[in-house]
Amino acid sequence: MPAPPNESQQTGYSPWPFFLGFLGVAGAFSLLPKTLRRGLRRLVFGIFFEITVVVLAGLLTERMVSYVTSENDEEYLPEPPRHR
Repeated sequence: MPAPPNESQQTGYSPWPFFLGFLGVAGAFSLLPKTLRRGLRRLVFGIFFEITVVVLAGLLTERMVSYVTSENDEEYLPEPPRHR
């Protein structure tokens, strides 16, 4: 009976090209001049930071909109006080 396939056989992708590609990019990055490395690092982290801020702002806006619109629905409004 054959052994069950591992994850890389199921997907058809081997992790080795990704690992070796990462090592190649890291090695090429270290060969760049220091000022270029700093600028590239700031660019990459700046893009990640910008994406994070936009996603969090979108989630916060969505939550605020759902909160405001749910209070304006008549079924969620509190009962008016009754006078005796």
